[in-house]
Amino acid sequence: MRTYSPMTARLVELLGASPLVIQVPEVPQAFATGTMTAMVTSSATGASTKAWEFVKNYYTTSAWHPKNVVVVNGRAFNALRPDQQKTLMAAAAAAEKNGWELAKARETNANKLLADNGMTVHTPTPAMMSSLSKIGDTISAEWLKAAGADGEAIIKAYRK
Repeated sequence: MRTYSPMTARLVELLGASPLVIQVPEVPQAFATGTMTAMVTSSATGASTKAWEFVKNYYTTSAWHPKNVVVVNGRAFNALRPDQQKTLMAAAAAAEKNGWELAKARETNANKLLADNGMTVHTPTPAMMSSLSKIGDTISAEWLKAAGADGEAIIKAYRK
């Protein structure tokens, strides 16, 4: 099963499959040669790789939602005048809202493209989601062991 990071490799291991590092441009060849038979991906990547040529099912688990992030140096931000900080934060809020809308539209369009090309786009069963949730709990617990108190605080804030 295709992976592209240590986290996706661990997910694949816990699913009972063999993780393979396959970059997006190599996906069609890996499927065609039988190097891989499945992948965990967003519908956007499924659409861009024409996954319908190799697989017939896509499950909308909402595990991956591609996003973009802008990082600002704290000292540089704090050096701005208050009116500049306010303007920057307003622009960031508008960009965040727009980004979420674009991401939702991209997912909807990609899911439609998969279906229009013969793939069955499935809503996962409760049993499938429960199994994935248990795997998520395992991965979270492993991460928390390494992350320590800072990680605990992050997870606690996230779960509120």
